[in-house]
Amino acid sequence: MNYRNDGSDEINAVQNQFTAYLTKALRNARAQYIRNKVRRLQIELAIEELEYLGIPAENQMEELTDAEDVLAALQVIKEKERYVVLARVIDEKGFETIAEELGMSYKGAAAIYYRAIHKLRHMLGGDRNEF
Repeated sequence: MNYRNDGSDEINAVQNQFTAYLTKALRNARAQYIRNKVRRLQIELAIEELEYLGIPAENQMEELTDAEDVLAALQVIKEKERYVVLARVIDEKGFETIAEELGMSYKGAAAIYYRAIHKLRHMLGGDRNEF
């Protein structure tokens, strides 16, 4: 007997839902596996770079963990706050330049920066002198 699932009756509808669920679960598991594999490779490359720079092995994981914590904290704050912090710290831009780029006042850019720094300190558990 040749039986075809056309989804017309209740049993076939349930089977279709389960098949869709299984397909989605497998797709998500595969994507998670690939993300984990890429992350491990990135960590291995970062460790090799730290070794090349002469950072002792016992400090390497601490350095990587600190960097991951900062990155996670930066992803939590608002986009405008993240932009101001990165422009100020990495690009070494002044508040005047940042304010012009964002169309706000000098004091507005400075307030966003210091508010974001306060949030980052709080999230990372540091005090005023550590950051």
